[in-house]
Amino acid sequence: MQIVRNILFVLFVLAFLEPILAQEKFEESIFYKPVLHLGLQTGASQYLGELNTRWNFKSTRTAQHFYLGKNFFREQLNLKIAYSFVQLYAADKNARDKLQQTRNLDFRSDVSEVSLHMLLKLFEVYFSKKDAKVFLHFGGGYMWFDPYTYYQNEKIFLRPLGTEGQFSYLHSNPTPYSNHSITTPLGVEIKISLTNFWKLNFNFDHRFTSTGYLDDVFENYVGYEAFPPSGNGYNGDLARELQNRSKDIAFGMKGSPRGNMTSDQFTTFSIGLEYHFWKNVYKHRLKYKRLQLPSRNAKTIEEQ
Repeated sequence: MQIVRNILFVLFVLAFLEPILAQEKFEESIFYKPVLHLGLQTGASQYLGELNTRWNFKSTRTAQHFYLGKNFFREQLNLKIAYSFVQLYAADKNARDKLQQTRNLDFRSDVSEVSLHMLLKLFEVYFSKKDAKVFLHFGGGYMWFDPYTYYQNEKIFLRPLGTEGQFSYLHSNPTPYSNHSITTPLGVEIKISLTNFWKLNFNFDHRFTSTGYLDDVFENYVGYEAFPPSGNGYNGDLARELQNRSKDIAFGMKGSPRGNMTSDQFTTFSIGLEYHFWKNVYKHRLKYKRLQLPSRNAKTIEEQ
């Protein structure tokens, strides 16, 4: 814990000392105004949970982010609101662990998230008349999801089936688990200036969630007898089949662990472009230049 505190302290010191060490330019002058910017990023996602406990390229899917942001304090601080669409996937058959392979569960989910991010500039690097800014970003969000699988070549949504006994006779109030969750993004972003208007972005972020049902796996097996019979729009036979997909008939007995009862997480890596809106920038630029260079009229008066 002490090491983490020391690292965070160093990062904050670097963030606030950097403007003193960096060379002055127009964007960092007194005439610089905070501007709005739009960004679009695309990349890859990786789910981490009961069905995928370590990095696995077979579980990699796509991720897209769209955001609107604004700079403050000469770009030391950046706030942005974002919408993300992330596809997640994992399957026990791709795991190295033999017990997971025997369990033989899998899921897919399309996750939508709205989030607010705060970006703190750590430092800036100059090269070939360009600059690259490195930001630490963190924030909070709200996501919704709906896990599904394919069974006999048919797409089946898992939440309405109650695969962990949500509709069991043992429950006094049988309801499905919530398909909404709070998220906590944490990551690093690199912005490289291409022009005054365009920036190239590289983004890595990891999201902690408040749900363990992102993959429809959380608690224990409830046994075949816990599922109500089919009727009134509920398919009890299908729920029995999908709650335990192991080919070993001795696996998944009632009360044995199906999940590890911890919250799920996911990571995204993305690259994109960011466009900055420079309202009245030329007026401010002229003011800046007039303070540095004498006007033509002044030269003419001196010559006379």
